[in-house]
Parts: sequence; structure tokens; C-alpha cells
Amino acid sequence: MGSLCEVYVHVTKRRPFRTNSVIVVLIFCAVLDVSADFRDLFVRSRNRVLPSHDDELIGGITPEQCAQRCLEGTTAVPEGECLSFDYRKKSGGRCQLSRANQDTTGGSLDTNIDFDHYKMKDIVDFFSEHPGQVLPGHDDVIVTPPTVSSRTCALRCLLGEESLSVGSCLSFDLDSRPHRCLLSRDNQATAEQALGTNARFDHYKRTEFCFPDPCVHGTCGNQANGFSCTCDAGWGGDTCADRDACLSNPCHAQASCEDNPPPAVDATCTCNPGYTGDGLASGG
Repeated sequence: MGSLCEVYVHVTKRRPFRTNSVIVVLIFCAVLDVSADFRDLFVRSRNRVLPSHDDELIGGITPEQCAQRCLEGTTAVPEGECLSFDYRKKSGGRCQLSRANQDTTGGSLDTNIDFDHYKMKDIVDFFSEHPGQVLPGHDDVIVTPPTVSSRTCALRCLLGEESLSVGSCLSFDLDSRPHRCLLSRDNQATAEQALGTNARFDHYKRTEFCFPDPCVHGTCGNQANGFSCTCDAGWGGDTCADRDACLSNPCHAQASCEDNPPPAVDATCTCNPGYTGDGLASGG
């Protein structure tokens, strides 16, 4: 995790801060400096538990730490094998990793107020698959998980690996000889080249750009090669992290207020016609 390459921003519609603003960020080289909440890759069912499928019990950790263990693997449940976990909310927290979920067991969750159940999302659906194709010359990081599959390669791409920070991987090639993941910070659009044909590979292009969530005070939506942030009222900027300084009413009743763009955190007050001064409510 850390600072990435650069972000090209295209504002499709931007209203004053007092209403929502919609910002579209097209990702051509990388995305933003963001950190992942591993729970975003799971669907949470409150007060539910998957009984009789506890492959490993880990005490004294948080739900996010439990999600990380499920994603990254442990000695007992290696990477790629964990499909869900139950989190016991009492007694300091207990993580119960499972190789099963409702789909694999064909059963249903039990009701239990002491637990929350977390089912891992089908992360391969975060990518579009192109069988028998490859993006040649753009293998930024090559990894070999304990079990190589489209799912484990997708995890490595989403969570970041070596020089690819979290969120910066835009595609990967699944190599069958030898079995490995070829991660890339490019896709066809950013590399400006077509996919090659090669039966040895399957290419996966990332289509989910809202993990990790880049919108600090807003709602994220996927675009063709990036994401859009619909900012909450009073917030703006590329990732809805810019607070509208006019909300605190710093200007005089006979002055207009305009929020200054980032990195400024203040506003500019302009006196109405016929009035002079600094325009501030506390000024002259």
C-alpha cells in the first residue's frame, strides 16, 4: 500500500457543494493512495452462523483481521481455500475460518446473536475473462500462490503484490505452463494494444474499481476504466475528501461565499454590490 503513479481526472458533472457532486476518475496508470478494508470483499449476515464447518479457530482478533486471514490464508486453511468465516462477537472476538459456504453445503445459516457470518464475494466476477488471450509485455509482478487459480490470482491483483500497491493492478494473465499469475498495472486501454492469442493463457481485465473504496465521503460507482464518486452533501473533490468551508457560514450576510479548491481548506468571501470589507462574518 502507498502512493501510486498518477490519476487522470475527468469531471463529468460538478454542482456546487450544497448538492451532490459526481466525479469520474479514469484509471490509466494507477489509482489513488488508499488502504483496503478486507471486509469489503465479504457479504455480512448479522446474527447468523454456518454451523459445523469451523476449519480453524483464532481468538482475540477483530473482524477485519479475520477477513484478512481468510483472504491471505493460514497454515491450517491455505490461501485460496477459505470461502467464509463466522465471527463470535463475545469474549474478545473469535474467528472461525471455513472452507465452506452456503453454496457448497447447500444448507442455510442458523440464527445466533453471538455471531456474524461473512461470505467471501465471487471476486473473479470483478474481472472480465478472455480465454486463450494474453496481454504480452506487461508482466509487472509474477507470483505463484500455493494454489494457482483465477480466484487466487484475482486476490493477489486486488490486494496488491510487491511493486503493485493495493488497487493498482488492472489485469492479470493466468499462465498454465507453469502455473502462475502474471499481474499488470495495465490493461488493453492503458497499454494501447490488443490482446494476443495464446492457448496457454487466460486474460482477466479488472472491471471493479470500488475496492478499495476511494470515495471518502460519498458513494463509489464503476465506470469503463475507473470509478465515479457521488459526494455527500458538503463534500467535494476527486474522492469526496474536500470539506465545503462555506458550511460554517464564515461570510457576512451581505457577502457571497465560495469554497476554495484543494489543498486549501478555507473559503473566499466577496462583498455584495454596495458593501466593502473582507466579507467575513467576523471582519470589518
